[in-house]
Amino acid sequence: MQLRYSFRVYPHATQRTALARAFGCARVAKGKRGKSVHDQSPGMFARTLEAKCARYGRTFAKVSRWFPSTQLCSACGSIEGPRGLEGLKVRHWVCSCGAVHDRDENAELNLRREGRRIVAEGRPDT
Repeated sequence: MQLRYSFRVYPHATQRTALARAFGCARVAKGKRGKSVHDQSPGMFARTLEAKCARYGRTFAKVSRWFPSTQLCSACGSIEGPRGLEGLKVRHWVCSCGAVHDRDENAELNLRREGRRIVAEGRPDT
């Protein structure tokens, strides 16, 4: 009996759904940067960081992956930053309140505030 195998470079919609359920990832590695993103293994980094925080008595708070950290103005709180894939190319942006933001520094401030808010609510393990 001869077995026949079918290999796909890119999974179709049903396979993507099955992979997302099995591995908990929303997207499958696709395109030029897909493999490098999976090689970085951000999940393993988060687990290691959480273990080290527990070992040294620090609080570890996980912020939702859908939190708009780069789009949220750290000065006034409005969501006006650059959006979408084209927005990733924008490094500096100006809010309607007049604040000038560097995308990474603004995201850091917003994530830090959100983490502190989560800890203050008493639910750091979400």
